[in-house]
Order: sequence, then C-alpha cells, then structure tokens
Amino acid sequence: MTIVAHAHPFVIGVDTHAKTHALSILATPSGEIIEEATFPTTRSGLARAVAWAGRRTGGDLTVLWVIECAATYGAQLARAVADTGYTAVEAARMNAKANRGIGKSDQLDARRIAAAVLPLEVDRMRQLRSDDAVRAGLRVLVTARELMTGERTANVNALLALLRMVDLGIDARKPLTRTQIGEVSHWRVRHEEVGIATARNEAVRLARRITALDSELAENIAATTALLAQSPAKGLFAVEGVVEGRRLVRG
Repeated sequence: MTIVAHAHPFVIGVDTHAKTHALSILATPSGEIIEEATFPTTRSGLARAVAWAGRRTGGDLTVLWVIECAATYGAQLARAVADTGYTAVEAARMNAKANRGIGKSDQLDARRIAAAVLPLEVDRMRQLRSDDAVRAGLRVLVTARELMTGERTANVNALLALLRMVDLGIDARKPLTRTQIGEVSHWRVRHEEVGIATARNEAVRLARRITALDSELAENIAATTALLAQSPAKGLFAVEGVVEGRRLVRG
C-alpha cells in the first residue's frame, strides 16, 4: 500500500487555534521543511494562508493538508482548502511521550502534525466526515439549547422566589406550573402600592421571558430533529426501543 510520503509532493501541517493557525510545509519523501508561517483566522487570513501555500507548492492541488481539530478550530480552514480543490484530512493521533522534552511552539506543532502522517498508508488517513456541515449545525443547536435551558431555569427560580417573597395572588408553595407562568405573563398594570406594583411588573417580565424561551426551545428541538434526520444517526428513528428524536434531544 502507498504511503503518504510517496503519494503527495508536499504535506502541509496546520496547528489550529482560536485566533491564529500555524502552517508548516514539508516536501516529500524527505520531510524537508519548505516554509512555515502563521495566519489569523479571519476570512482574509484564511484566504491568505491558502494562497501562500499555493505559491510555495507551485499550485499543485495534489498537496495534502493535515489539519488539527478540523471539525472545530480548523473547520473554516478545512472548508476553504476543500473549496480550492485540495485534499484535507484530520491530524493523526500523536504519541505525547515521544515528544516529551523536545519543546513546544505552534510552528513546531504544525511541523510534527505534517511529519506524523508521512509514513502512514494513504487509506489510514483520518478523513474528514462528509456530514461535517450537519454536525456543525447540531453543535450550534445543542449549545444554544443548553444556554436557553440554563436561562429558563434561572428565570423560573427567580420568579418562584419573587412570588414567595411578595403575595401576588399565586400559590408558590410548590414548583410553578406552565399554567401559572402563563397566567402571570398576561397580568396587566394595576393601581397598587409601589412595592407590590414593582414586584408584579418584574414577575410579568420573568414570566414572559420564560414563555418566549419555551417557544425558542421548541423551535430549537424541531431544527435539531430535522438535522438529525440528515445525519448518519437518522437510522435510530426506525429502531424499535429507541426513543423518538424529540425525547432523545431533550435527554
């Protein structure tokens, strides 16, 4: 089986970070360092990185890009590389013990990322997932759901504490029900003592925010279920004994 060092004229290792990416170009099969550079992760910075690599490798599209964290920090670069016509793969798992005591820098890490794949067989490369766009969308939706769920819990707790502190006509001895929250959200302005009026206005604000979050969470679940139906996990919906997508998402 052909190894990477014999299948591609150059290998570009990329050490990815939130603000910058470090690139190291190695010639094959020798592993000679051609050039190294660091670019910002802005759109223009990524375009410059791809253009720079093209100039240093003679515009050869058979160059292999090896990108660390290609599904997260390196996702935008991986898309830019693929759109240009290059082949991009995820960085190989490296032995931390082997690099202990050698030193560490972004450029050195990029060099190691490129060098690590040179002796590997081509079919052993960690290919980027074809469903990365769906996975990225799911990550966004799950993160948003967690934030909204946390905000809803905080608002419910604040409303419950307020109703227990000030008598506004709601039985708050037990956890609030959706019906009670809905009732509070529809309260209108009343002529009351200033302390009571202030508490009632705040209760209405909290209840309305909770109700809005309930709607946003329902939309989030619908969008998540739709994306799951486009992912490799879609087969789970037809498996007997597996909960339906909505319950699966709510977890």
